Amino acid sequence: MTDLRQKLQSYQGNTLDPVAQEALNTPLSGGVAEEHQKYLALLIEKIEKKEIDLMQPESLINQEVYAKLAQNIQGKTDLIAMNLASSLRQIWKLHKTDKIDDNNYQMKALLEQVWLMKEGVEKEYGNVFKI
Repeated sequence: MTDLRQKLQSYQGNTLDPVAQEALNTPLSGGVAEEHQKYLALLIEKIEKKEIDLMQPESLINQEVYAKLAQNIQGKTDLIAMNLASSLRQIWKLHKTDKIDDNNYQMKALLEQVWLMKEGVEKEYGNVFKI
């Protein structure tokens, strides 16, 4: 344990130059397939037109379909809507970052996460979400 502690202490005070730090903080580009780019464009359009509000998860829900669901499924849908809103906020923040292109692996992972959450519910219960 003391070897590890000594090794960690030897790194204290070491800093990267700002250029290297910036490069390390930039997501790797590439990875977003055409289908993901189309889905991203749809999401961005809905956000910009204020069809969905990222701070109000219920705005993601298609109320006509939702009203017909059993109460326990509505609860499950509500929880997923909160998670979707959180992921969509991350996508929006990443999209609005000027220094980063939307074609990166972080965006790909977020888009897939949103798609899988949405798809999991909609396979069983119909078009529950507006996205």
